[in-house]
Amino acid sequence: MREHEVSCFSRALGTENGRLQIFDLLSGAPDQALLDSVDVVLIGGSGDYSVARGGPWLPAALDTMVGLHGSSKPT
Repeated sequence: MREHEVSCFSRALGTENGRLQIFDLLSGAPDQALLDSVDVVLIGGSGDYSVARGGPWLPAALDTMVGLHGSSKPT
């Protein structure tokens, strides 16, 4: 499913899969240097990884989104 989601993002953006940098929010939050190095942040996930289901990864993911909002990073 992950590969399919990345392909969908690439197709929608008109770019190649290799141009997208992948970070798995289930493993933790990205550091500020990584967020500063990208032009836009896309967040995917559904089913077992849906925000509606929550999980131990959710607080760090939400903190990241608050930071993105504060920095006006396109999402």
